[in-house]
Amino acid sequence: MNSALFLAISSLFSQILGFIRDKLLAHIYGAGFFLDSYYAAFRVPEFMYLSVGSFVSSAILVPLFSKKLYDEDRVIWFQKLCTTFIIFFIIIYGIVILLLPYLSSVFYGHKDFLFQQSVTIYGSILLVSTFFLSLSSIISSVAQQRRKFIVVGIAPILYNLGTVIGIVFLRPLWGISGVCIGVVLGSVLHLAIQMPVVIREGLFVGYGSFILKAFSFKLLSKTLGKSFLRTLSLVFSAISFFLITYFASHYQIGAITVISLAFTLQTVFHTIIGVSYTTTIFPALSDAYVNKNHILFDFILTRAFKRIFLISMILMALIILFRFEIVYILFGSGKFTMANVVLTAGALGIFTISLYAQNAILLISRAAYAKGDYVLPLVTNMISAVGLFVMALLFEQNKYLYSYGVLLIPLAYTIGQYIALGVSFSIHQRKREIKSPHLGFVYMFKITSSVFVVAIVCRFILEMFLFGKTGIIIHLVYSLFVFFIFCLFSYVVLGLFKDEHIQNDRQSIKNFIKKSFLALLPRFR
Repeated sequence: MNSALFLAISSLFSQILGFIRDKLLAHIYGAGFFLDSYYAAFRVPEFMYLSVGSFVSSAILVPLFSKKLYDEDRVIWFQKLCTTFIIFFIIIYGIVILLLPYLSSVFYGHKDFLFQQSVTIYGSILLVSTFFLSLSSIISSVAQQRRKFIVVGIAPILYNLGTVIGIVFLRPLWGISGVCIGVVLGSVLHLAIQMPVVIREGLFVGYGSFILKAFSFKLLSKTLGKSFLRTLSLVFSAISFFLITYFASHYQIGAITVISLAFTLQTVFHTIIGVSYTTTIFPALSDAYVNKNHILFDFILTRAFKRIFLISMILMALIILFRFEIVYILFGSGKFTMANVVLTAGALGIFTISLYAQNAILLISRAAYAKGDYVLPLVTNMISAVGLFVMALLFEQNKYLYSYGVLLIPLAYTIGQYIALGVSFSIHQRKREIKSPHLGFVYMFKITSSVFVVAIVCRFILEMFLFGKTGIIIHLVYSLFVFFIFCLFSYVVLGLFKDEHIQNDRQSIKNFIKKSFLALLPRFR
């Protein structure tokens, strides 16, 4: 089986387990105190992993390990790397655990003491999982360098599986603490599945007698130096995630849960388009720039801008069209009330408006990385975080807008993303060797107007089908039917435009769907 296809399928299974995890939590607890405190606590290890754990990301370590592949001292180098960062992680995460009660009181001082105490307890347990995931990042670099993509693909599945085990088996014993222990179990499994690769490589031979003298401040500073700007950029992304939770805590009980679920859903769609597509074109961009082929570089980038715009608009229209059905089908049961569903669907719809900005920012960042420019992505993420903070603060202090409640947070996030896109795009344009525009206004207007007109018509059709009907199965069946209507209408309407770029993109999407479908079919020989 093709490695890329296996990783895609394993990623799909991981996402499914992630949905099962969120479904179980929403069904059991609903949008209330317990899930609010859990998601608030989760921001702590998430921030630490993005800020500290990213120092040893595969993007940094795989090239370093490749250089050491045939060196005689590669075992010593790897053991030094492991020991150095184990000590580094223990010190940093240990300090954070000690400071967690103080941090909880600072950031959630407006909440009651029980909430702060819950965040402290859950956050302390979850930080243990961050240690194992950070260590797993080092081990994963060896697996990726050795092309052991099976274990790389299975690791995230086991991580989510551990969380599901915690919800099903440990939660009845210890409540949310049992769920957190399940997250730790998942992180241990994430590490354990990749360990045999390193052991077979002989990289841990004699490690027991070597461990006490293996710390290398020089290696630590060298690795941190290589990844500093990239990590700082991720820190601002983590700050944005934290700010979303922080401002949600200022609203009614359940707001953190609603915002967290909505944000998680839109992140999945962002990953499907933005992350996957920009990852595939990154090598081509890098090669074109290294070879000083600026015309090819600009051609690849312009084509990517057009395709990301088209696919983002279609996906945005689809999510906004089915926002209620998506949330209702996934989470609409148990203690997750209909009011929670409606509020989460509203937040998802507003978050989705930022989808194109997120994808375009990621594309510009990839282009900057291809040029060796780590400053532009850093500036972009910083502006995004600052924009979110300023807008959320202004909305919160405006008595006329405050009545809209927690929906102001995704609106602040969306505005911040488009401000960041405007700044990053203007900087990108000034640095371009070729000044022709990536996107024309007519092209953007044709796609946006046609796709959203089709979405409005399909929404009207769906409302007629579902009038007076309830039930998840009924919503699922009719939603799938209207989904196919939307795809058919969009394809036909876009075909009416005699635009070369639109026709090329239609054909590309058609080929992509055809290849994906054929790749998933069993091969009979």
